Amino acid sequence: SNLFLYKNTDNPLHYLRYSYDGIFPNTGEYCDSSIDPNRWNQLSKDLNISPRGWRQSGSHILICLQRHGGWSMGGRSVPQWALNVIQEIRQHSDRPIRIRPHPGDKSSSSYLSEIINCGRPNVVMSTPGSTLVDDLQDCWAVVNHNSSPTVGAAIEGVPVFVTDPNTSQCSEIANFELSQIENPKMPDRTNWMWRLAMFHWSFDDLVSGKCWSHMRNWAVK
Repeated sequence: SNLFLYKNTDNPLHYLRYSYDGIFPNTGEYCDSSIDPNRWNQLSKDLNISPRGWRQSGSHILICLQRHGGWSMGGRSVPQWALNVIQEIRQHSDRPIRIRPHPGDKSSSSYLSEIINCGRPNVVMSTPGSTLVDDLQDCWAVVNHNSSPTVGAAIEGVPVFVTDPNTSQCSEIANFELSQIENPKMPDRTNWMWRLAMFHWSFDDLVSGKCWSHMRNWAVK
């Protein structure tokens, strides 16, 4: 997969992320302990990504759902996770809450009404067909379990909250406590962006050997 697909889902240069032995950052080796800032410079140019300053205003809180039954949730129920998150947010904020279903979850229509009609005020659905960038307009914060929408949000300057920091690629720049939803931390993202770039490679990088020249340093001898 590619953590930057929010910017261009066509992915014309076929940038993908590569690791040894696992998907999650706490179980796989992403070969990102040695940083070359030029990797980010090239990737951001190729993908037309330019980080925005942290946003100091916004109206709604965006909850990005993951695929119900997908491996990234580790067996957790997506609708129950969302209901728990909404309940916690409502203890600390009365901002409008917008629910964004996973675009690839064909089962979402079977449980979205349960989330929207949860009995908590001002909970609405994202407009069908909207992109993540659309939903980030005038957004105060993004809440997600552990998947890629938080990457796009953080790059676009929207503070992020994750409920599974151990397996999130955003843990070093994310918030973990929803009690701080009205006062999110906004750390420097430079080293984080550089690190993500170290495990994203284009098909051209594979053909030229650039990817393997880097990753072979972590290969088991």
